Amino acid sequence: MKKHLCLTLISISSLFFLTSAVFADTQEKRMNPIPQGGPTLHDKSYSPSFSDVSYGEDSSTQKLDIYLPMNTKGPYPVVIYAHPGGFKFGNKKMASFSIVDAILKKGYAFVSVDYRLSGESRFPAAVQDFFLASEFITSHANQYQLNPQRLYFYGESAGANIVSLAGLAFDDPTFNAGKKHPENFIKPEGVVALYPPVDFSKIQNFVTGQGCPVNNDNHQPTLEEQYLGGTLSDNQKKVYAANPAIYVKNNAPSFFIENGSNDCNVGTGQSAILVSALKKYNIPVSYKMIQGAGHGGLPFETSENIRLITDFLK
Repeated sequence: MKKHLCLTLISISSLFFLTSAVFADTQEKRMNPIPQGGPTLHDKSYSPSFSDVSYGEDSSTQKLDIYLPMNTKGPYPVVIYAHPGGFKFGNKKMASFSIVDAILKKGYAFVSVDYRLSGESRFPAAVQDFFLASEFITSHANQYQLNPQRLYFYGESAGANIVSLAGLAFDDPTFNAGKKHPENFIKPEGVVALYPPVDFSKIQNFVTGQGCPVNNDNHQPTLEEQYLGGTLSDNQKKVYAANPAIYVKNNAPSFFIENGSNDCNVGTGQSAILVSALKKYNIPVSYKMIQGAGHGGLPFETSENIRLITDFLK
């Protein structure tokens, strides 16, 4: 049994590195879209309390895992998570083990969502999936010992874009296909958005303006273009609709936003766009640029930074 498990893990690791190599050969020379931090839920073989729960009927991808705190009784406040991966890669096992462990120890349930990636469906499918997963959690709260009245969204990179849209555009018709039962959707109390892409049209200029190495000689579509289904210039309406900053209103939830000063994936200015929009409407926002950090990684997983994240959860 142990031998079989080791072989399986080796195969998974080999597949991951092969995928990363293919990405490097076929994409512009931006950093790997999967943040390279500490151990993840997958690395730690951290078992969910409820695994591969189906929340939709449109795709086999529409599944989520539910992790409940140990040694405490529910109903538990909830953090719903969207993983990174440039809208093309990744899965619900990618959350930082250290951050999830701290969230659980604070007494929160942690729900990790798989959403349709760009190879399967284009924008706005991923956001619609997150809406649908959130509706599922609130409508099945009693079954899973959850308290939907105390709800937070949390995402990294592409996932941060998704949860920001879900937290801000909850009443926008663009994402109605993800609202099978809108009466079951509850606006979150807060959103944790780590190194989010906000305005796709500005990513290239931000990255090159920072002196990051970029090579577009192969003319391959960027991850954002694959997500939208065409070039940015040909999909300006989608670029606009995928920008969470345009949905900020007086009733927006509070935000916790962080990015690295050396982010060569989306540029350091992306977070500032969303922060500025939130401040314009006097929405509570906690913003921090981590000096020397890139697009995710260990600087976001220090004990001090994890405490900042969990302190944001009331």
